[in-house]
Amino acid sequence: MLTKVENFIYQRLSSRAFRSDDEKFLFLIQLIATLFAATVHVIHLILFSAYGIWLFTGLNVICLVIYVICFFLISKGHYTAPGILLSLEVTAYTLASVVMFGSGTYLITYFMIVLLMQVLIPYASWKVRAPIFAAIWVCTVLSIFIGLDNAPMIDISSFRTFFFILNIHVGIFGLIAQVAISNVITKLIGRFNAEQLEKYRNQANRDMLTGLYNRHFAPPFFKKLKGDPIEMDWCVAMLDLDDFKYVNDTYGHKAGDDVLCAVAETIKGNLRKSDIVFRWGGEEFLIFLMDTNLENGIVILEKLRKKLEESTIVADRNTLKITATIGVSPLDINDIEKSIKQCDKHLYEGKAHGKNQVVA
Repeated sequence: MLTKVENFIYQRLSSRAFRSDDEKFLFLIQLIATLFAATVHVIHLILFSAYGIWLFTGLNVICLVIYVICFFLISKGHYTAPGILLSLEVTAYTLASVVMFGSGTYLITYFMIVLLMQVLIPYASWKVRAPIFAAIWVCTVLSIFIGLDNAPMIDISSFRTFFFILNIHVGIFGLIAQVAISNVITKLIGRFNAEQLEKYRNQANRDMLTGLYNRHFAPPFFKKLKGDPIEMDWCVAMLDLDDFKYVNDTYGHKAGDDVLCAVAETIKGNLRKSDIVFRWGGEEFLIFLMDTNLENGIVILEKLRKKLEESTIVADRNTLKITATIGVSPLDINDIEKSIKQCDKHLYEGKAHGKNQVVA
C-alpha cells in the first residue's frame, strides 16, 4: 500500500514543474489532505442520504463543492486559500455536527485533524495559521460543552454505533496519515531531486542536436574504462563525414544539422547497445566498440560505412548521399588519448587516399 502511495506521489512530482521543494511539499500534502477530507464527505453523503437526513445530505454536497474549488486552486499553484477553506470547512461542519448529533459520535476528533494540519502544512505564514489554530481550539472546547449540556437535535440512534466507529477511525487515520504522508513526501522529494539532478547531468553530457554523448562525458567515461577490473579488448574509431563543408555551403546549416542527426541514428542503429558513441566535433564521431578486437572492429565499421554509403538522407527537403571515412585502432586502456590520436592519423590517411573507407 505504501509503495502505491509513493508511486502516486512520485507521478505527481514528475508531471509538474515546481519553483522549490516547499512548493512540491505544499502541492502534494494539500492535494492528499483535500482528497482525504473529500472522501470522508462522500461517505457522510451516502450515509445521511440513506437514512433520510436531508439537512446534512445537502450540507455534504456544499462541502464537496468547496473541495472541488480547493482542488482547482491547488492545481493552479494557489495554496493559502485552499488551506484556509479546508480549515474553516472542517471546523464549521464539525461544530454543526456536534450541535445536531451531540459529542457522543466522536465527530470532535475532526478538530484534532485540522489542528494538526495547522502545524504540519505550511500553507500560509504563522500570522495566518495561528489565529485559525486558536479559533479551532475555541470551537473544540465549545463543542465539548455543547455536547455535554445539550441533547442531540437529530436522532441518529439507527446508525449511531456505525457513525461512532467511522469517526473514531477517521480521526485516528487522519492524524496518522498527516504525519506518515509528510514523511513520505519529504523522502520522495529527496528521491525526485536526486533523479532530476542525474537527469540534468545526463543532459549536460549529451549533444543537444544528435543526442549522442559529447566531450563532457569523456573524462568520467575514460576514468571508468581505466578502472574496470574486467579485462577485455576494445576498439576505438574516429568517423568523419566526407565533404560535409560542401553540404553546409550548398544547402545550408539546417540541412547540415539534418544530415548529422540522420548519421547519428544510422550509427546507433548499426552498433550494439554496449558500444559508446560520441559526437566529438562538428562532423566527427568517436566510437568505442566493446569486447572487440581490431579484426572484428574493422568488419563492424566496414558494414557501418557501407550502410552510410547506401543510405539516402532527406535534409531540409534535399535528397543527399553521404559517405564517411573511418580510422580505427585497438584501444590502449592506459593511454586512451594516444589511441584516439592513432585513429585520427588513420582517418587522415583515408582522406588522403580517396575517402569513404575504413583505415586501420
